[in-house]
Amino acid sequence: MRKRKLSAAKLAADALALAVGSFLSAFALHSFIIPNGFVSGGVGGISAILENAGMIKSYISYYLFNIPLLIAAVIKLKKDFAVKTVISATLVSVIMGLMESSGFLRFTGDRLLAAIYSGVLFGISLGMVYEAGGSTGGSEIIANLITKRRPEAKVSVLILAMDVIIIAFGLLVFDGWSVIYALVCSVVCEKIMAVYLDKGRMGDMYYIVTERPEGILAALNNRFGREGIAVEARGSTSDAPKTLIKLFLPNGKQHKVKQTLAAEDGGAFAFVAGAAISSKGNRVK
Repeated sequence: MRKRKLSAAKLAADALALAVGSFLSAFALHSFIIPNGFVSGGVGGISAILENAGMIKSYISYYLFNIPLLIAAVIKLKKDFAVKTVISATLVSVIMGLMESSGFLRFTGDRLLAAIYSGVLFGISLGMVYEAGGSTGGSEIIANLITKRRPEAKVSVLILAMDVIIIAFGLLVFDGWSVIYALVCSVVCEKIMAVYLDKGRMGDMYYIVTERPEGILAALNNRFGREGIAVEARGSTSDAPKTLIKLFLPNGKQHKVKQTLAAEDGGAFAFVAGAAISSKGNRVK
C-alpha cells in the first residue's frame, strides 16, 4: 500500500512538473522570443524564424518539426521518457495556440531583458521537465539520443551547442543584434538549467583503484590539500592486492586528477560521481 502511495505521489509530481515546465516554455516563446524578433535555439527557435518570416505560426510549426523527433524518441529511448516528451511537446504547442488566440501578454520593451527573461524561463522549464523524466522535444530529444551512446556528455552543454547552430541560421531572417540576444538567451538557459539539475551539487567523489596508493595519495594531498580514504581490496578475477582510494574534490578538477594519476600510476583505474554536501557528510547522487 505504501509503495502504491509513493508511486501515485511521484506520478502526480511528474505531471505537475510537465505541466508547469511546458507552460514556462510556451510563455518564453510567445511572450518574449517571437515578439522581439530573435531566435532562441531548438525547435522553438526554428518556429520563431518561420513565424517572423511570415511562413507559418510558431505553435503549428513547433509541433510539426517535433513529430519525427518524437517518433525517434518512442523507438530509441525509454518509453517513460518518450511518453512524457510527447505530452510535454503537445502541451507547449497547445498552450502557445491558446496564448495566441487569447491575446496573452507580449513583452516588447528592452530586448536584452527579453533575452534574459526567456533564458531563465527556458532554463527552469527544461530543468523541471527533464528532472520529471521527459523533455519538451526538439534538441532535448537529440541530446538524450547522444547521451544514450555517450553517458559522460552533459545534456545542458549539448543543448547549448545545438542552439548556437540554429541561432546562426537565424541570420537569414534576423539582424546581427537579434543573434546576440539569442546567444544571451541560450547561455542563460544553459546556466539556469545546470543549476536547477545540479542543485545542492558541490563537487565530485573520485574512486581510484591502484596498486601504488602511497604515491597517489601523497600527490593528491600535495596538489589539492585533501586527504583521501584508502581501503584495501582485491580484484574479482585476480588475487593481486589493490587499494581503493576515495577522495572528494570541488567541481572541475577532473583534468588535474587525470594528470596526477598518469604521473603516479598509468595503470590505475578511476571513475567519478557527482556528490553533494549534507549534514551527514558527502552524499553521492
